[in-house]
Amino acid sequence: MIDHPRSLISSIIYVGAIYLSNLFIHRLKKSNSFKTQHLKFTRDDPFVIKTRIIFVSISTILTYVYLYYYRDSHMDIKQFVDIMQNQHGLIPTYNNILPFFKEVFSFISLGMILYSSEIIDRIIGNYVSSKTTKSFIKSTFFKYECDIWFIRSCLFAPITEELIFTLVLQEDYNNRVIFMNSVLYFGIAHLHHGYELYVDDSNAYSLMNITISCLVQLIYTSLFGHISNVIYSQKSQYSKIVNSIIIHSICNYFSFPSITTTGLYFCEHRINKKIKWGYEIVHKAFLLFGLYIFLSYIFW
Repeated sequence: MIDHPRSLISSIIYVGAIYLSNLFIHRLKKSNSFKTQHLKFTRDDPFVIKTRIIFVSISTILTYVYLYYYRDSHMDIKQFVDIMQNQHGLIPTYNNILPFFKEVFSFISLGMILYSSEIIDRIIGNYVSSKTTKSFIKSTFFKYECDIWFIRSCLFAPITEELIFTLVLQEDYNNRVIFMNSVLYFGIAHLHHGYELYVDDSNAYSLMNITISCLVQLIYTSLFGHISNVIYSQKSQYSKIVNSIIIHSICNYFSFPSITTTGLYFCEHRINKKIKWGYEIVHKAFLLFGLYIFLSYIFW
């Protein structure tokens, strides 16, 4: 880490922007002139999300300006773009456009396989709760709201976090995937959620609950950071960082693979126990199948 201060500096700038946005929000909240003082400023509050997007966007731009000069003070924009194309796979080149999108499609498919149980459960849930076939088709395939929460979780966070915590780390360590690096840069960077629980307006979280939550989050975010590094450095050739962003976005959209089912909830009173148990078995089978295919592809 000392030999490669760029990763450390980039991580500090990114996470620091989040804490600066928190400080900015709390100062506004204490101001008598702030018109929305009655709102509870949780991480899912729209005002909080918009403020963080602004702060983190500025920090990400500053980070890449820093990287631009850190790598080579004589580098021009064309050379920088060329590195992002050919070395990091951020955008396709004219020569590799077909394999680029073929690789992107394969990782989208891999994400869908990972969450196959969740996808099937949601489709069945929409079907049994819909009064007509038309409403089922509309709610299942055409009802996607691009709201501020979707933008935060599925677009903004995956793009900026992968550009900082995967691309920069791989630049420093020459594609050597070391799990400890993921812990240092991706896992610890997410511990700011513990601070958010600590200062939560509702005071609903004890110090023990916050500690346990932070430990659990540290484990699975560090593991995901490691997986993202593997996808970038070992499992991708043409669209490296794009594939990491895609898997990150899909995982944020579906959250952690759920072992519970909701597909038969709306018609549970109309089915017998054998059908319900059978559905539970099928759901668990797809869950295990998805996890097996995904993890075996990543680690074997």
